[in-house]
Amino acid sequence: MTDLTLSAYHQGFDTQLQELESLDLPVVGKIPDWLSGDLVRNGPSKFEVGPEKYNHWFDGLAKLHMFSFASGTVRTTCKFLQTYAYRKSNLEGRIALGEFGTNPTRSMWGKLESIFNHQLTDNANVNIVELNKRYLALTETVSTTEFELPNLDTVGKFIWDDKLEAQVTTAHPHFDFDRKQLYNLLIKLGPSNSYVVYRVDSGTTTRKQVASINVKEPTYFHSFGMSTNYIILVECPFVVNPLDVIFGNKTYVQSYSWKGNYPTRISVYSKDNGELVAAAETEAFFTFHHVNAFEENGEVIVDLLAYPDAQIVDSTYLTNLRHKNEQPLSKLRRLRMSLATKRVNSETLSDVGLELPRIYYERFNGKTYNYLYASGQNKGDFVNQLVKVNVKNGMTLFWREDGCYPGEPVFVARPESSSEDDGVLLSVVFDTGKRSSYLLILDAVSMNELARAEMPIVVPFGFHGQFFRS
Repeated sequence: MTDLTLSAYHQGFDTQLQELESLDLPVVGKIPDWLSGDLVRNGPSKFEVGPEKYNHWFDGLAKLHMFSFASGTVRTTCKFLQTYAYRKSNLEGRIALGEFGTNPTRSMWGKLESIFNHQLTDNANVNIVELNKRYLALTETVSTTEFELPNLDTVGKFIWDDKLEAQVTTAHPHFDFDRKQLYNLLIKLGPSNSYVVYRVDSGTTTRKQVASINVKEPTYFHSFGMSTNYIILVECPFVVNPLDVIFGNKTYVQSYSWKGNYPTRISVYSKDNGELVAAAETEAFFTFHHVNAFEENGEVIVDLLAYPDAQIVDSTYLTNLRHKNEQPLSKLRRLRMSLATKRVNSETLSDVGLELPRIYYERFNGKTYNYLYASGQNKGDFVNQLVKVNVKNGMTLFWREDGCYPGEPVFVARPESSSEDDGVLLSVVFDTGKRSSYLLILDAVSMNELARAEMPIVVPFGFHGQFFRS
């Protein structure tokens, strides 16, 4: 039963319409002089249109928040993404396109028109990537929105130079910095279904198919694993009836069902030729986020944040988040798959509830690493601390402050850094006492505060961001 007592942090899930243009922020403490560039964060900031309300955290209309650093100062700009979903909804004064957990109110003719015109939402409120000096906002549909830096103006729909087709993708593509390639996963739904792994070579906008895998009941993918030589797909038993998505009256996420009697399947594919190298099964669990994957002594190791089931999807409906309800906890789990025996061993690396994980991605993605940074939960609360975990020895450091709820910590390495954690963490924090947000800057070695930049508004709880060096 939902507790209808408002949570202390409920305003972090309220609409914030104000846009800001290159506003200098007051700073408490000292920002490192070497920190130069732009942190761009993505997330929902409008949770109703006219009299109609979105149901789920993942549904709100996308807004970009940018923090620009130079010579120890920081200024901010924030603007809504002018997507088709945003413009059409505001023009009509109602929710115009279906989102993750919300369907628009349509006549029968409207439903048929939507099906045959393939009007999937382009509300790109999840993540940010840079591709060939072009800046893209992503969601879990295949529609990608381009925007400009430094003004955050929306350019429009990003068009790929190929003929790959699908309905769904992940919002977490991977970069292989050695091969200079981007990798991601498409999910094709219909009478027959498949996963399509693709790559994009540096300097191009052409997706090249690496592997195509037929599947009867596609799983829900928010992210996937990548090591030096392999793409790793972790198929949790949260699976979809594709015809429900295409022709049914259910929302997108309602078309999925948890089948806890099914195993979780781990499949390893070659990045060179797309061949299946190994596959194995382990106990059922659910995950949104992979942390890292690497190869060691004939094994593929995958670190991810695992929930016992898919209850977290229901827990993140706005009614639950705005009220005082305990959230499920995900634990840092390591999967070890032997390429010789095709067996998987699983172990928990940390008992702390973690989400929105980050690493020193540019240098250690797909490779052996030491440190994970994440938002964390303490005493059943919503994310109310930042956590650093040494994945090799379990040593854990925390930052927390009463009444403060931090978002994803983005790691920025100091130029010519001498160690893996030599840098800072950047996190947007909602201060319930002041009813406003601030940008927190932590020393990544000690997790001690270096500075904070006070915002004049509440920044609604968002998802992911990227730092672009000057």
